[in-house]
Amino acid sequence: MQDISVDQFAILCNSIPSEGRYRTDMQIGVDKENKAVAIRMKVTYCDANEKELLLIQVTCMFSVKPEDWNKLLREDGKITFPHDFLAHLAVHTFGTMRGILYCKTVDSPIGAQILVPTNVDGMVPKELIIE
Repeated sequence: MQDISVDQFAILCNSIPSEGRYRTDMQIGVDKENKAVAIRMKVTYCDANEKELLLIQVTCMFSVKPEDWNKLLREDGKITFPHDFLAHLAVHTFGTMRGILYCKTVDSPIGAQILVPTNVDGMVPKELIIE
């Protein structure tokens, strides 16, 4: 992990109801020049009526060793990122976001928010091919 950034954080309520739920979104970016992969995750807590109560978006940048990057290169110049590799990065990003969320809310009026462990495997594509 090369870098962590909190892109968005907002508390939009005075309390988080127990009947609420959360939505999770993920995006993947690739920096070919610097041989890096970015995983951006966003979690939005909503009440039963889908009103947004809290949101956090975190981006983790992962550098890839040149020799490993070269293993991902195809003969046609495209880069193929396998599912398991991306899922591994997504798990680390989600875990990082969980810790950040806890730290940012522990002394807030809404109290410490603990984001439950989530299987992010289904959010990750089977493979990602970059030209």
